[in-house]
This record gives sequence, structure tokens and C-alpha cells, in this order.
Amino acid sequence: ENLNVGNIMLIGIGQTLNLSVYYKLGIRGVYYGNKFGLELPYITTFPYNIRINNPQYIGCILTLCGLYPLISFEYLIYSSSLYYFTMYVERE
Repeated sequence: ENLNVGNIMLIGIGQTLNLSVYYKLGIRGVYYGNKFGLELPYITTFPYNIRINNPQYIGCILTLCGLYPLISFEYLIYSSSLYYFTMYVERE
């Protein structure tokens, strides 16, 4: 099937969130540098100021939802559940 405008919007929003996290935290922040003793800045700007927890994971889930015509429903549920599980494990 083909992607429609809604799918493209979900992918765009999802990747905006995902890439914004990479841009703001850098590679060390995204890959748990704080757990290895690296000092990281506390970010209060986008995407951390839009009142959603885990903007990177939410962005990935939105991207998967946007890709639904190209991936199976089972894969969408499986991969999204992994992100939800990670959000649960990482909650503070």
C-alpha cells in the first residue's frame, strides 16, 4: 500500500521528536552516558518542554504508526510494545 498524508505527518512528527532528542542530548546522552559517570546538561527546551515523557520513544512509536501501510500490524504492535516496556523500565 501507499503512504497517505496522515502517515507522512506521523512519520514527520515522530522523527522530529526522535532527532531533536539526538540533537539536544548528543550521542553520549542518548546512549546512557549519565549511567557511566558522564556529566550531561539538563535540557528544558524542545522536545522536553512539550509535556510528554520520553519524546524519543514516543517519536519512534509515531514513526512506526506512520509506517503501518509498509509494515505488518504484528510488527507494529511488537516493536511499539518494546518501546512501552523500555519507558516503563526507565521511568523515574
